[in-house]
Amino acid sequence: MKEFQKPIGRLDGHTFVLGTAVKKEIIGILSKKSSQKATQETLAAFVPERVRSVAVNPKNIELYQLSDEQGEISVLVLEKDYPTKLTDKEEYSKWKHNIELAKQVQERVRFKILPNAPTSVNKLHAKFSSLIDSGYLSLSTRVLMFTKVLLYPSNPEALFVKDFDGETQQGIGQDFYKNQLPVLAKNLGLRFVVGQNNGGNFTFFKDTLGRYTQEDLKPEFRVVLFPDHINDRFFTIQFLYPEDIEKYVQKEAIKS
Repeated sequence: MKEFQKPIGRLDGHTFVLGTAVKKEIIGILSKKSSQKATQETLAAFVPERVRSVAVNPKNIELYQLSDEQGEISVLVLEKDYPTKLTDKEEYSKWKHNIELAKQVQERVRFKILPNAPTSVNKLHAKFSSLIDSGYLSLSTRVLMFTKVLLYPSNPEALFVKDFDGETQQGIGQDFYKNQLPVLAKNLGLRFVVGQNNGGNFTFFKDTLGRYTQEDLKPEFRVVLFPDHINDRFFTIQFLYPEDIEKYVQKEAIKS
């Protein structure tokens, strides 16, 4: 891991200027024309400005690329040596022990029910517990943000957010989805940002971000644009250009 110094490009209000070399690298990886790992500059292009303002010590921010899956870019944003206790060490060890016991009891069960992490274990430590157990992360490492993106399989003009998580109540997710992601996607020459959402966050994407669903599309475009999610009511679509809204969305569904 290298120290995260600053994003490549710059943020002037909502205008993100993407470096040519990084843009070429991102497109190459997402289009599967390049099998190289993303550089630190490329990973930084996905990190919103809010991350640095939230960090206690921005100099301790580091970036990981987790996935080696071809066509995907995954970014894990960490703050090393966080001064405030995030997870109780004994409670973490007890939770992991209980997981192993549950696996033993359910050895012959195909779909195992494992104990959830207690509140004394940071939720992002729980999510990335395999990295903690393998020694890549410590309990004093603060996980600020994680995302995994790829091009939508049957629509290369759409950036598909496969996963996102981050510290809650810090504004990181808002900055990522409202500012960083759509501006980055436009700089890459894309026309849509899409994602598989759920009942817990659907209103944020539908109402706060103003995204559309498959039901909002004109019937003739539902199969054409995103055929893999045609009947998925939690799949949301952000149009990066106003003219595409008029072209693809039913008139009565267009937001004012």
